[in-house]
Amino acid sequence: MWLLLIQLVYVIPTVALYILTVCTVIVKWTTFKSSFFQFFFFDFGVNIFTLLNTFYVLRFANYTCDTCFLAPIFQNLDKYFSSAFFYAMQYHMAYVQYSSTLITSLNRLSVIYNFGRFEPLWKKYSFIAMLSILVLPTPNTIWMMGYGTSWTYDEEQSRFLLHSPLIMLGITPPTSFVFSLIVYAIPFISDCLTLCHPWLLIWLSKPVRDTILNIIRPTPVSSSILIIQRR
Repeated sequence: MWLLLIQLVYVIPTVALYILTVCTVIVKWTTFKSSFFQFFFFDFGVNIFTLLNTFYVLRFANYTCDTCFLAPIFQNLDKYFSSAFFYAMQYHMAYVQYSSTLITSLNRLSVIYNFGRFEPLWKKYSFIAMLSILVLPTPNTIWMMGYGTSWTYDEEQSRFLLHSPLIMLGITPPTSFVFSLIVYAIPFISDCLTLCHPWLLIWLSKPVRDTILNIIRPTPVSSSILIIQRR
């Protein structure tokens, strides 16, 4: 449970910052209008969905007992949504995230090389790249939905596991110190790759950083209204 609490400590404020960054760019779109921010919005949707799916499939499940508050979700959600979908999304979104990073890098490289030529092309056709990123991994992941996937409760470890004939998603009990370090480091590495975008944007982009700081910090009261005229 302590591991989940540590993750929530940085995930919640980072997601809040991510949402604030996206809203800021939308409000100031006339200033930040570019193909890069089109992909930034796309990454936002992809990363938030991946984060929520990961918390549902792996993290909350690993710390939920059969009498815990979240237990009814894992016991009854199969009646309304296919667990195979969430299982397949664990792999599908990995392809999507890596592909999105690649396309964004190509976008930056080409625009830096020749802004006047490539920026209008990216603005006009970026939706094709985004749609391709979402669709192309489907042949490699859709077949996973054909297997009988369901939630099972592990009484020995007091947690829920998403069980499939292919693999059982869950943290395997470590058998060595090195393996233990790897197991506990993976969630933090995954979060870093998923949630680093708003921090990097604020760090590297002064216009975005200044705009957000102007939003969150108190506006100084004009000194002129504090002048008390003496009679």
